[in-house]
Amino acid sequence: MVKISSIVGLATYVFLAAALITHALAIWGSSSTTLPGIYVVKLGKQFNEHQVNVTLGYGGICLYAETQGKPDGGHVSKCKSFISFPDTSDNSSISDEDQTKHLRDHFIDELELENEDLSPIESTLDELLVVAKRLKNKVFPVNWMIAAFALLAFSGVLAIIPLFFHSENRRTVSMFLIAATGICLAFGLLALGGAAAATWSALAVLYTEKQLAKTLERQQWDISFYGSKSLFQITVATIVLNMAFAVCVALAAAIRNHRRRVKEKKHGGGRASILPPKASKRMAQAKRKFRS
Repeated sequence: MVKISSIVGLATYVFLAAALITHALAIWGSSSTTLPGIYVVKLGKQFNEHQVNVTLGYGGICLYAETQGKPDGGHVSKCKSFISFPDTSDNSSISDEDQTKHLRDHFIDELELENEDLSPIESTLDELLVVAKRLKNKVFPVNWMIAAFALLAFSGVLAIIPLFFHSENRRTVSMFLIAATGICLAFGLLALGGAAAATWSALAVLYTEKQLAKTLERQQWDISFYGSKSLFQITVATIVLNMAFAVCVALAAAIRNHRRRVKEKKHGGGRASILPPKASKRMAQAKRKFRS
């Protein structure tokens, strides 16, 4: 039983570490040019010789642009984590053209593109940024993914504490911590599942061009749309790993309870066997006095 408990305990933290890594990749992987395949949606448009792609993830946005007319190819590749688009939709005094220019200037400043010559792709970039802003602010649930990550990480901390807690009340504390771990896991998986379901539902709508143009307030849809299989696989892996972590926590609790019961039977059972030594002696003395 000791070997089984050790294996289950090790598997618990391996699954937890793997789940947190994949979860972090799902959120922040889209903010790095080294992981170009991790994003929620990629918007692309080609105008003459200029190909412009904007990838939008839960926690980041990237710009990939190629200008074939330049000697060096004019390749631009930049990413930024947690970019916040300026919200000027409620300000009726600003014209649509000024709002678009303000959005572009904000994007260039956030991604530090001041030294890049974006004039050939300026109009195309404006179109993509307007759509990306609407998608990020109104469609994809970034906050739910972050909340799920925080809850699942906290549940891991709660599950680890009993390993370093030594006290006469360790059993009570461990039971409380396991219950708290289960609650955090439940809400974390609920948030993660809700974010994933909302994302997949939104992507299903985006696959329909007419509905997509209507949703994003465009007369026609002239932008290419691409989904990411990598993000789907990472999200599914995160959910599976968290479920495996939950199963291991439940098994560890069951094994610990079984070992306690075996120990009680080995020592003759009864309440005296699970009491501290001094309390057991006092109870034994009280029994002898009562019998006499």
